Amino acid sequence: MIQPLGRGRKLHHVEVTDRWLDSTDFADFAATVDRQPVSGWSTDYTPDVLRWRLACPHTRYWVHVGADVALVTTRSRLGPVPACVVLKVFPLVTGTAPVDATPAIRSATRHHRAGFAVYAGFNGSARVRGLRPPRRLQPSPLNLIIRHLDPAVDQDAIVLDTFEFLDMDAY
Repeated sequence: MIQPLGRGRKLHHVEVTDRWLDSTDFADFAATVDRQPVSGWSTDYTPDVLRWRLACPHTRYWVHVGADVALVTTRSRLGPVPACVVLKVFPLVTGTAPVDATPAIRSATRHHRAGFAVYAGFNGSARVRGLRPPRRLQPSPLNLIIRHLDPAVDQDAIVLDTFEFLDMDAY
């Protein structure tokens, strides 16, 4: 959980619509994200894959773009309190150190007028700092199972670099 307090980051906020997904603005955005070298397995968000993933008719998405990081978010609620749910963190700079996405998440949380943000997952190219809720308030653990589908791939050597909400059908 990340609170909207503290320093944020100047971001450009866009609500994802069919019109935006068909625009040159989306094409420019999609060309800049997910081009970081990774050390393990992760989803390859090509422009077509990203367009397909963000075209879900049942969920409203927002894209927040800063100088060094971009986020994909949605809104949810915990009772009466609005929440910003961070679905994906895309570092936009190349380097050896992970990008700190926390200030961008604070800005996105304020954009949604939410009381807090939720991020679940891991990203080898980004760091997210926040509070871990008490175990009794956390949902059941997610068991990530990787099945051996190709005999040419050494399953014991598979290491995931990035896995976030956008990589599954949580939203």
